[in-house]
Amino acid sequence: ERQRLIDSTHFFIQIDGEAAELFAHRLGAAMTGLGYRIVPSADQAAGLISGTFWFQPLILDNPNVKFVRALADISIIDMDTQTQIAAFSENIRKGHVDENEARRKAVDQLAQQTAADILQTMGAIGMTAGHRDAEQP
Repeated sequence: ERQRLIDSTHFFIQIDGEAAELFAHRLGAAMTGLGYRIVPSADQAAGLISGTFWFQPLILDNPNVKFVRALADISIIDMDTQTQIAAFSENIRKGHVDENEARRKAVDQLAQQTAADILQTMGAIGMTAGHRDAEQP
């Protein structure tokens, strides 16, 4: 039973919103780097990472730097029961002389931050990629 749970820790990522495809791709790469498997369809997944991603322009007192805030509302859903395991909101601010570069950096960092939060959430329920954190009675 334990091995089945470990082997089924596969996620499908479904993100909507502005730059959603880029964020989902970066989040998938970050999750893979943490040891999780990202699958191409929801019916192959034990968990669904769903949510919305968007940018918010920031006007700060620095005319030489363009700032953006990247935001994401994320839910983790157990695919068998359709139960929400966790939900959280993330945001990060980045600046650069080029707005596109600021956006890219914000997407990259927010994806890393979100993956780390998912890892922490999975650890809190006793499962990480590749192993159980604690023996279950």
